[in-house]
Amino acid sequence: MDRYVRFDAAAVSGGEKPRIAIARALARGTPTILVDEPISVLDVASEERTIDMLMANARTLVPVTHRPSVVAKADYVIHLDGDGRVRMNSSQS
Repeated sequence: MDRYVRFDAAAVSGGEKPRIAIARALARGTPTILVDEPISVLDVASEERTIDMLMANARTLVPVTHRPSVVAKADYVIHLDGDGRVRMNSSQS
């Protein structure tokens, strides 16, 4: 990228904000990306594309999610129960 693009951050929609943040992290080559409900505002098709893109481009992706579709793609899952117990499962995908 040979130039900066300026825009009014207030004009960005709620669905665009997480996508911009994810794109910035990927463009920087961030080795570990932490995301909290990264796809909560996306439709099903966009959700699928976004998760697949993140998994293909991030060395380590740590999402916090309630979506079974995201959990199903994970190599490792840490599940926090309502009573404070922690469970870890491997090889989910």
